[in-house]
Amino acid sequence: MTDKANTGRWPPVYDWDELGAVIKRLSTDGNLIKGFYAAKDVGPDLCQGDIIRLSSPVPFLDEQANPATEESDDFWAILANTCDLSRSDDENEYGHIIPIEFLGSTGDLNGGTIRSLESYRYYKSFYFPPWCRGLNNSFYAADFTRPVTISKKALYNCAEIEARLSFSGWLLFHSCVVRFLARDDGRFD
Repeated sequence: MTDKANTGRWPPVYDWDELGAVIKRLSTDGNLIKGFYAAKDVGPDLCQGDIIRLSSPVPFLDEQANPATEESDDFWAILANTCDLSRSDDENEYGHIIPIEFLGSTGDLNGGTIRSLESYRYYKSFYFPPWCRGLNNSFYAADFTRPVTISKKALYNCAEIEARLSFSGWLLFHSCVVRFLARDDGRFD
């Protein structure tokens, strides 16, 4: 597997067994948490996996197919591919973000839940280790089942980047996104 420095692009990860191996290897690497985030000003303006602050409720369609909203924390993760965010609005006017929810503090969650979060066992969410000192002992996860379409102009005009993933952090995020989207649908279980 190559890295960005060698190719100019970060590699896609598609093979199911390789996905599982990458997620396991990265989540058990003792250095991952220390190197999970990079400097915010490295790379393009907005990148897949960036944690942004954006005060907005999460829109969805309710059981009557009517527009509705629910309260959300101010933190979101960019789900859109970095290359799509850098394209002109004529080519691609929108991107996707997912809400990051506060799940609780160390004392609020049982040990099994914490181990599952830290080992990235959950398919439908992605655990973000604390990205600033004020969040120590807090658990936050982005929910892949709640993507929101947003104008790229809104992202560039209104979102504030809180944290940017390192290559290893991004590879773990990307692998978990692909695992969620490419998982077996279970029809033959």
